[in-house]
Amino acid sequence: MIKGSKKGCIRDACRKKGNQKSPPKDKFMEKLVNSTKKKIRRNRILMAVLVPVFIGAIVFLSFQITKYNRENEELETKKAALEEKLEEQLERKDELENEKELIRTKQYIEEKARAIGYIYPDEIVFKEKE
Repeated sequence: MIKGSKKGCIRDACRKKGNQKSPPKDKFMEKLVNSTKKKIRRNRILMAVLVPVFIGAIVFLSFQITKYNRENEELETKKAALEEKLEEQLERKDELENEKELIRTKQYIEEKARAIGYIYPDEIVFKEKE
């Protein structure tokens, strides 16, 4: 269509001249009408191709976002479990370090030796009769 023109102006121009069947057969007008029809047809084809492509892209991206959110939640739960396990291991480390310090003391060594039956050379052991 020509800029600034209103819809149906070709028909109105024809009707004023008394020719109600078809628009004027001017070559310029024919080219203008044909080129306008081609543009409209090209735009329709372009829209018929682009709209499904965009819809497909949106659907694909929404599935990807959902997938990544699910993976993120799984990783967060694994992270929380690993952090809890780390805390347990740090507590166990502290316990072992305390036990290591205790093992090095003379009192602990004597206690363990007496448990398996060792005595000092100058000690006398009294046993009860059964």
